[in-house]
Amino acid sequence: MEERRPSRGHPAVLVAFVLFFLLLLRDTAMRPERPRLPTPLDAHAALRAVSDLAAVRVDELHGVSEGRQVAIMKDVAAFLREEFQIHARREEETLYAAAERRGKAGVVAVLRMEHGILRRWLAELADLAERPMPDHHAFARRAGRLLGLLEAHFETEERLLPGALNGP
Repeated sequence: MEERRPSRGHPAVLVAFVLFFLLLLRDTAMRPERPRLPTPLDAHAALRAVSDLAAVRVDELHGVSEGRQVAIMKDVAAFLREEFQIHARREEETLYAAAERRGKAGVVAVLRMEHGILRRWLAELADLAERPMPDHHAFARRAGRLLGLLEAHFETEERLLPGALNGP
């Protein structure tokens, strides 16, 4: 069995975050009177790329050997879980905390609840991949629903967080 070292995230995600911070620095330097706060859109672009990559991998499940299917399912489940955990932790520690300080606890409660649902669904996806005889059809259906829920969560954050962070 090959040894897997812990990853700090997918390189595409890291590149997206570096670009985000460079753009933030540029915007701040051009408008020193009011620095631009990071928006959910900035981080969501990176995680959408991760979701797209996961969807492509799930599509690969059809027409490959059973052993390859198991490997793909385990990789996709671990990849999504790791990337989402990094993303969610950053949001919860920064954006959600800032919105709560501005008195928007109700908005944040809904978003935290959605993060909890996504974490549970990611765990269930991993459980499907770890079964002795994993069903790649069930995995593909569950992954599709999970990615749809993730996109819906992004839309909710993109509508609610800017007002919670910048509004009255």
